[in-house]
Amino acid sequence: VEEPLPIATLIFPDSAITAQTTSMVRDIVPVCFITLSALKQMKGKETEYAEHIVKRMLNMSSYHGFRDKVTEVQIDCDWTEKTEDLYFTLLKKVKELLSKEKVSLSVTVRLHQLRTTPPPADRGVLMVYNTGSIMNPHTENSILSLADAAQYLTHSAVERYAIPLDYALPTFSWGVWFNNEQYMGILHCSDFDNPHYYAMVDSTHYKVLHPHIVEERKLMKGDIIRVEKSNYETVLKVKALLPFNEQPSARSQSVILYHLDANNLKEYETDQIETLYR
Repeated sequence: VEEPLPIATLIFPDSAITAQTTSMVRDIVPVCFITLSALKQMKGKETEYAEHIVKRMLNMSSYHGFRDKVTEVQIDCDWTEKTEDLYFTLLKKVKELLSKEKVSLSVTVRLHQLRTTPPPADRGVLMVYNTGSIMNPHTENSILSLADAAQYLTHSAVERYAIPLDYALPTFSWGVWFNNEQYMGILHCSDFDNPHYYAMVDSTHYKVLHPHIVEERKLMKGDIIRVEKSNYETVLKVKALLPFNEQPSARSQSVILYHLDANNLKEYETDQIETLYR
């Protein structure tokens, strides 16, 4: 019988660099991603798995020397209507255990989940991206569309959500691969300028000229790759739709950029990153 097991434990190979890096930050929020298949296997054992999750995340933080910077733990799960009861039961157990350690619980919230019952957590992080249908070959940009996002981001919908929300905005890009208009998968690279392998169809689409391997995927001649990016102007306009609590006594809301690495950073000017964070 299969059981849920951690498969992506965070490891820092250089303890000196880890210590130097963590010394420069005020807070660290460990995140546990739970797949739907793993969640379903926790049914009837919510308390047991809540204990496993909390113990592992706090032990991991202690092992790497930043337990004192952990005042919040986040659970990331794209729960559904059918798994809501199970997920919420698990969260209640996790929250109860964390409160004994003086650690709060936050959860990720997808845009469509704004219309459902909020999870039993102290805070939520609204993931303001993946607004379109990635599998539809006629979608222009599934990462972020102003028109699609605006349908969810009315101030009333966000403000009446029963738990406080922080906001995660996209800075990533990828290639969406199609064969005969059939969705084949995501290619995490987004550079298809090699004229030997690709021909530009338009500003966002490339045609594969010769069969070859990319990220262990075999692309065939005639396949189409739709390049999607987090356009700065679009991200800024979507951010303007979000309500921010400006009361001096209230906890400030965080803006999270996902995901912030060297390849994504080079697409933005420093002042643009600062503007998104402000």
